[in-house]
Amino acid sequence: MKTLELAPLKEKKLRVFLIRKAYDEPWQITPTSSASDSKMSMIKRPSMAYCDMIKQVVESEQPDFATDELGMRNMKEFHEDNPIADVLAKLKIPYYAVDMDDFAQSYLSRGIKLKLERRNEVLEGLRVLSDEKITPDVQENIDRLVAYGQYLHDELEEEIRQVQFGIRESWMAMGILKQADRFKKKRITAIHLSSPRHFQGLMDLLQSLDVEVTPISFKQILSETPREEIKGMTELTGVSSISVVPVIKRPKAKLSDILFFLEADDHASPFDICVAYDAGFNVVVPYVGVAIDRIHDLVQDAIFSRGTKGVKHTCFFVGGRQVPIARQMAETIQKAMVKPFETSIVVDPHGAFSTSAAMVAKAEAALHQLDLGSLKGKIALVLAGTGPVGESVAHLLSKCGAITLLTSRKIERAKAVAHRASTKENTIEGVQAITPDDIQELLEDVTLIFTVGAPGVQLVSLAQLQAVLGPKILVDVNAVPPSGVESLNPMDDLRELIPDTFGIGALAIGDLKLKVQRQILQVARKKGQGIFDDRVALDIAREILEEQLESASRPRLKIVVAAQ
Repeated sequence: MKTLELAPLKEKKLRVFLIRKAYDEPWQITPTSSASDSKMSMIKRPSMAYCDMIKQVVESEQPDFATDELGMRNMKEFHEDNPIADVLAKLKIPYYAVDMDDFAQSYLSRGIKLKLERRNEVLEGLRVLSDEKITPDVQENIDRLVAYGQYLHDELEEEIRQVQFGIRESWMAMGILKQADRFKKKRITAIHLSSPRHFQGLMDLLQSLDVEVTPISFKQILSETPREEIKGMTELTGVSSISVVPVIKRPKAKLSDILFFLEADDHASPFDICVAYDAGFNVVVPYVGVAIDRIHDLVQDAIFSRGTKGVKHTCFFVGGRQVPIARQMAETIQKAMVKPFETSIVVDPHGAFSTSAAMVAKAEAALHQLDLGSLKGKIALVLAGTGPVGESVAHLLSKCGAITLLTSRKIERAKAVAHRASTKENTIEGVQAITPDDIQELLEDVTLIFTVGAPGVQLVSLAQLQAVLGPKILVDVNAVPPSGVESLNPMDDLRELIPDTFGIGALAIGDLKLKVQRQILQVARKKGQGIFDDRVALDIAREILEEQLESASRPRLKIVVAAQ
């Protein structure tokens, strides 16, 4: 049996004119026959007008060879009872059948037939049971058979679909490439006649193999035939004539999605660049050491170069370690845009916005899970919170209505960051915390504790937590041992550390943070307009957690088949 191997041509360039047929070439993985199928086969053949169109394309483009689906025809029918073969022969164009190998088709067909037989056995079993008196035991057997039958039916349909499309199209693509590989020339041109149902799939597959594809559809024109010209024909034959006009849709060059990474510091984060590529951007261009007064010219150079449509495929990402500078840069980028030359701006300084969104969303979810209500009115403590993540967490907590305290070893710094992070909804209080006793006092009345200090520094001990009353939820971002909270492991996800006190570790936060950052970049790339900052990141984090919760609560059918 031949093996299916798909790989781009080496040192050759293939161009394929993919011509859509007027009908789907008959083909089935499990052949059936009926009177209607036989009648339909009479009109599933190329018309004279379609053959004329093929002749026009061949004379215009001078292909090296042509291919077509074999379908359910044999090779004699393909070459001798086929008007297209006659057209191509007169034009001296080699004509090849490309399709799934007979042995491969037979092998796959056997597997499908076995599943079909098993499904039919279930249907027969249901028919027998339906004739019996319906008792609880009989009803239970019916329910089990229905579930098993649905499972078999879905599996059967998916396998047939995969064979009819994915596998068969791969065989056809391999056949086209193999014919092209026989030519010694570097640039080869071919035409392939495709069933409508395979037109898009085959085009996508060939393009993924570095083939230049020009899709050609057609327009059928119905024209009246003068009655005096009808000689010896029935009225049905003489009502009209059909002409086929080729419609060539040359694929437009796909615009690259470009991300301009603007960074006030002296280097761009490799982490952010990798996530941007994973989010689907084709090109990421980092600019470091960017001053505010340089942004206007950089932005306008980027947006005006791509036109009104291309600008939507351009995006700006603002990094850096300082939250206020990042926000100012984003505002400056937006002001530099001129309608309709507007595009997306993602703001995530040193990953602080996506990290803080993950922390706050996880805290919200924990409150809900523990029946403690919402963030509004809760007292939240942000320990060692003067860095980018601490400032961002405090800002989001304030937006959500939490009473927020932010600490630093220096009171002036705590107050300055707290003032910057405060919102119209709530003023954040900056407090000094130097000693364990300072932290102990702050732990008394709070419900939420966010430890966002330096890596490898423990901020809260179990003894401190045991000495205070009331439920506590601790959220830590320190993955470097020791964690910010004693006995909290990075993988912990709302683990009870001591009675009524729960912890969420750095890796549980990091997993959500990465998903948030990747998704916010994807959304910005697709929308092509707007500012995507910490507030948008929080909405995305909430959506991700909600989807995870729905997925976890969704019932799953488990089918167990007893051995005979």
